[in-house]
Amino acid sequence: MNRLILHKIYCVVTTANQPCKQKKGIITDDGSFISQTHPFSSAKSIRNCIFLLFAVLIPGLFEAAYSQTVIEGRILNQKQQPVPNVNVSLMRMADSTIVAFDLSNNTGEFFISYDGEEKELLLMIYNFNVPRQFKKLMNQSQTVLFTVSEEAIQLQEFTLKSEKIWGTGDTVNYIVDAFRDTTDVVIGDVLQKMPGIEVKESGQIEYRGKPISKFYIENMDMLQGRYGIATNNISAINIATVQVFENHQPIKALQDLEFTDDAAINLKLKQGAKGVFNLMASLGAGVSDEFLWNNGLTGMYFGKTKQYLVAYKTNNAGEELSKELQSFTGNNPLTGTALSSMVMPSAPPVSKSRYYFNNAHGATINTLKKWKNDNEFTFNLIGLQDMDERSSFSRTTFIFPESDTLSVNEKLSSETKTNKIEGELGYLKNVKENYVYAYYGSLNSYYSKYTIRPSSILLKARFKIY
Repeated sequence: MNRLILHKIYCVVTTANQPCKQKKGIITDDGSFISQTHPFSSAKSIRNCIFLLFAVLIPGLFEAAYSQTVIEGRILNQKQQPVPNVNVSLMRMADSTIVAFDLSNNTGEFFISYDGEEKELLLMIYNFNVPRQFKKLMNQSQTVLFTVSEEAIQLQEFTLKSEKIWGTGDTVNYIVDAFRDTTDVVIGDVLQKMPGIEVKESGQIEYRGKPISKFYIENMDMLQGRYGIATNNISAINIATVQVFENHQPIKALQDLEFTDDAAINLKLKQGAKGVFNLMASLGAGVSDEFLWNNGLTGMYFGKTKQYLVAYKTNNAGEELSKELQSFTGNNPLTGTALSSMVMPSAPPVSKSRYYFNNAHGATINTLKKWKNDNEFTFNLIGLQDMDERSSFSRTTFIFPESDTLSVNEKLSSETKTNKIEGELGYLKNVKENYVYAYYGSLNSYYSKYTIRPSSILLKARFKIY
């Protein structure tokens, strides 16, 4: 007989609304139902089952709990105050491998659990101002107390240096502070030390043997090629980075159409030098055959949309101001054509500052204003007054047979006075879609005056008469 064990639920509707009752039994092949009482249906049987379940599980739980080692403790200083944030490490004795770790809390307490089979363990605490302490422990739950002495640690002095040169794409970046020392005053002094950059005696800058095509300050060309004004007047401590743009195409509309191998220089200012007015003065005086001076005053402002640079210099110590004011990449190099010329004493084979007896005054005003849609307006005014005095003396002696001699003494003096003034106004719109550049030089005056003193020739001769 096949039997199917199931629960049979039946309900008897009474006036007392009693709940449905549940019965369990067996259905035979003929469909009859044989009632079967559950062995745990009584309350006593249920209690016996629960007791049996706890009798099996609870010893296992107690065994697992007692097999884990719990190490807790507290860390105090010598004043019995808690020491927080101390590293607590539990290690094996054999190889000092860390098997558990904790950090003391604000009350100095820590808690570490370990379920390994090592017989002995090593407990270590340490922090940057807490000396290391070790305690050897047995592998059993326990409470450990540490008393530490907090002390200041003398850190070793170190110097962090950034890379001097680094590049991204076609841009080479020179960190100015990595090349600058106490003897460098203006940025031109530092440029001479940078690999690949050469500053000629004339003031022209070359990169890898080729003159640069543009000179920017914060990506704006205010000086229109007269970058000697910047290199000889902007303080080196205000420049963070000198950037060299390799393969530089200044016209944005042609950047993807026309390749160029020209290079340009861009000065990136430090944050403290942006948007503030800077004033730099230099004073120099001395005595030789006459009183000498070399003085200058420069004011500058570099903002996001406007830039100003005003400078005045004067000296009679042989410093040539025309080098600072001439344009190397712009339209007007501040040169003139003299209507007449004269024979002047030739230059000796020494540095020009050694024989250049001048009396020079130079001034410049430069400004740039950037409007919306990349519209830029520039104004440049240049003025130079200079005087160059030269003199030379030579003696030539001719010796003839029979002790006859002929001596020629020649003395030549010259004085050149130069006055130059130049003004420029420019407009630039340089975007991907179009390029517009308009330039107008309203003032361009050149005047020179030459004065020459007659040469004196002295002839001395002695002849024999036969």
